[in-house]
This record gives sequence, structure tokens and C-alpha cells, in this order.
Amino acid sequence: MSRKGKAVKRTSFGLTLLILFGGASAASAQTLSYAEAISQIATVCKNDIARFCKGVPLGPRLRACFDANAPRMSPQCQQTTGVVYASITRRATA
Repeated sequence: MSRKGKAVKRTSFGLTLLILFGGASAASAQTLSYAEAISQIATVCKNDIARFCKGVPLGPRLRACFDANAPRMSPQCQQTTGVVYASITRRATA
């Protein structure tokens, strides 16, 4: 094989690795850990939780409370919960 052929083969291999590893890191960057998710919701939705979901434990009950009160929650809380729920769903299906 010529030098040019070997260079093309190395470049193709390198690009393939870059795409594979770049894609993997992009996918992991799009998900949150459960601790990060709870922290974001607790920080951004603190006032909404106190007002609409006081005493509701973390987990499915809190999500049900958020869903039931979504129209009354702050826009920031609505946006954050949407992003967090989407991230958790991606993490669970990965």
C-alpha cells in the first residue's frame, strides 16, 4: 500500500474514533445524575414546592404533584422540570 493510501486509512480510522467517542460524550452530557436532577429541581423549584407540594416526598408523588400543579408553577420551574424529566428518561433508557 502506498504512503498516501496508509495516510487516508489512518485519517479515516481517526475520524471514526472521533465520531464514536464524541457521540458517546455528547450523549452522556445530555443526561443528569439523579443527584444533579434532585439538586436542580430543589434549587429552581424551591418556592413552588413550598407553595404547591409541601410535604410531598421525592419520587413519583412529587412528580404527580408537579404535573397536577404545572399551570400554576413558575416558568423557571416548569422549564427545569421538563429538562430534568427528559434527562432522567434518557438516562433510564440508555
